[in-house]
Amino acid sequence: MVDEKKDGAGKALENATHAEKEKHPQIQDFPQNTQRGEDYHKLYLEARKNTDELLTRLKYMQADFENFKKRAAKEKMEFAEYANEALLTDLLPALDELDAAMAKIPEGDASKGIAMLRQNLMRTLKGYGLQEIQAKSGDAFDPDLHEAVGKEEAGEAGLESKISAIAQKGYMLKGNVLRYVKVKVFAVELKGEGHG
Repeated sequence: MVDEKKDGAGKALENATHAEKEKHPQIQDFPQNTQRGEDYHKLYLEARKNTDELLTRLKYMQADFENFKKRAAKEKMEFAEYANEALLTDLLPALDELDAAMAKIPEGDASKGIAMLRQNLMRTLKGYGLQEIQAKSGDAFDPDLHEAVGKEEAGEAGLESKISAIAQKGYMLKGNVLRYVKVKVFAVELKGEGHG
């Protein structure tokens, strides 16, 4: 009776397989696999090796893509930070002219109006990262911030290499010098023999 059940199950499987083949003619009969267990193990190890190699390559590609995204985001941010540099540089002469007007116009309503105009313009430019470099007479000369455009003789000791006057204001954009402060500096005149 057990053999009859096996034969019946075998015939049912064969009929189901035959019906599937009629529905899907692309299904082919494959020969029965007669390889021994060690051949299966070799195939498994090869498949495992290929899978590991593909997984490693995928991880490298994913890391490269993440690095690309970070680099692109950083470049975009840097571009945005310095995109207005040319415009801000072109506006510096307008600030200089407002400063010159404030110095020449006598104190009054016109002077106050120009001062407010400069203050509002500077507030807007600060929003884009522009900063005025602070410098005054008596400060030490700093070649990283100042550009010497003239010199004056130091009347007393200790003034050498100090700023004597500001010729033009300087500005920075997000920590980088956009225009150096143009200054006159105190210098010591060498007099005596051989220094004609």
